[in-house]
Amino acid sequence: NSYTIKIPLYSEKRADILAKALGTDETLSPETTSKSFVQKGTFLYFTFRAKNIKLLRTCVSGNLETIALAIKSIEAFE
Repeated sequence: NSYTIKIPLYSEKRADILAKALGTDETLSPETTSKSFVQKGTFLYFTFRAKNIKLLRTCVSGNLETIALAIKSIEAFE
């Protein structure tokens, strides 16, 4: 099971900062879930994978909270 999210960040600088910030986070359960991301211009594409749909939902939900907090932090310092 996998799910990909495309996040617009409206500038390459923001996308680069978010990519660097989130690149340091380790997956808590690498045997059951994983995440990866790719920066393309002003967009970040996050792909989440899990052994089942319930784990996938939990993985996506938790990471979206982290992504939202990171974006708010970037905006606060601009």
